[in-house]
Parts: sequence; structure tokens; C-alpha cells
Amino acid sequence: MSKDSAYIVISAMADLREEPGSIGGIGRRDSQLLLGEIFDVESLEGNFFKGRSRHDGYKGYIALPHLMPLEGRATHFVDNHLAIIHNDADIKSGHKMNVSFMSRLEIEKDSLRNGFVRACGLGWIPERHVKPLPDLKKRIDHVSVALRFVGTPYRYAGRSALGIDCSGLTQVALTRAGFTRIPRDADMQEKSKHLGPVVQDTQRGDVVFFRGHVGIMVDDANIVSATEKYAGVVIETLHELADRQGGVTAIRRPALKI
Repeated sequence: MSKDSAYIVISAMADLREEPGSIGGIGRRDSQLLLGEIFDVESLEGNFFKGRSRHDGYKGYIALPHLMPLEGRATHFVDNHLAIIHNDADIKSGHKMNVSFMSRLEIEKDSLRNGFVRACGLGWIPERHVKPLPDLKKRIDHVSVALRFVGTPYRYAGRSALGIDCSGLTQVALTRAGFTRIPRDADMQEKSKHLGPVVQDTQRGDVVFFRGHVGIMVDDANIVSATEKYAGVVIETLHELADRQGGVTAIRRPALKI
């Protein structure tokens, strides 16, 4: 294996562990990669590849069955909260896998049939559930993106529609909204200028940080975040969340326009 070999995630999602091996607990720096995301492999250690996520530079270990050498290039991303890849271009056909919002796919050119397009090597997905990758460069309202996740279960280290944590929600929402180089963890995000300047007041769209937590303001008084207390993504008052988390540590204001 050559150093920094590029591999692609072939499962709906793949855990990125802080340490290799089957462990009962979770690490402080665990994460998750989604279908079609690229993992740059540095070495093989037992049944795990060691490397880093090309999306955000996050380092760790991924089990071998979740990866294969990179072939082709993603052309689209999933823009539905959850989508189903079917065996055929028919809503009644059997389904091969459920895929999360922001998963990457290579869509076969001119494959549109019966409202479906063909995801290379996988199957058929409704055309309305995918968009071309260049759409990720268009600035849209990141609050509206975050609100799509309300009701999604909380999962530590999660970045998917099947389970997400607080910083995963912030990263996914801002990335879909056209922002780039958004770090993975809350402490990294709090220090990152890519989330905008530090401000003192709050308004819709502000990213608010607490000790070990982060959320996005829905308006000047309410915030959406993935919380352990409610075991999912909820909207609550900033006052309630700040009281529970021991106060606000910083507020950043992502630019509304490029």
C-alpha cells in the first residue's frame, strides 16, 4: 500500500475511531464518514485502516469492510434527509440501502428513467433526492438546513440523519449551506474563523458555544442543537440551554453572503 492511498466509503456510514479494534466505549475524538466520502489511508493495522478524512482532516481508524480503493468521482450529493437506493428505477422495487443527507454519489450521465437516476455501483435513487456537487458552493440559509434535523436521534460522533451530535449538526448544516473547511468538533469550531467573527449579541444564524456543546440560533432567543438531555435534535431557548451548560463561552456569526 502506498502512503496516503485514497479510499472511498462504500457503506451508508462508517465509524471513524480514535483507536483501532472493537471497543465497548467511544473515544474523545471519534467521528463518522458518510457514503462516498474519501479517506486517505496511511497504513493498515489489523482489520483497520489508519488515516484521515479528506473532508475535514479528522484522523482515526476505519474497519476494512467499509472502504474500497477510490474509483471514479462523486458527481452528486444526497439532499434529502434520508434517501433509498433501489434495485431498479421503480419505487416498488427492492431497496439496497438507506443513505443519509450529504452522502456522495457518482451518478451515471443521462441515466434518468422513470424519475430515477443510477448511482454507479449501487442502484437507483429518485432524481429529486440528489443535487450536483457544485450546489454545495451556493450560499443558502444554514438555519433551514439545521432545522431539517429536528427530531433526529442524538448519537455521539454521528454526522448522519440516523444519528448526529452537536458539532456534527453544525458541520453538516454549514457545509450544505456553502461554507467550507468547517472543523469537526465543537472546540475546533469555536476557534475557527471559518465560522465567522466573534460577536456579543445573538441573532438568527449565530453559532453559539458552551463548554462541550454548540448550537445554531433559530432567532435571537431560540437555538437548535443535538442534545444528550433530550436524546435528539431539539429547539429550546438559549436561556435554558445556557443555564444547563454553565453559560455561553463564545458566539460566532457566519457570513450570510459570500
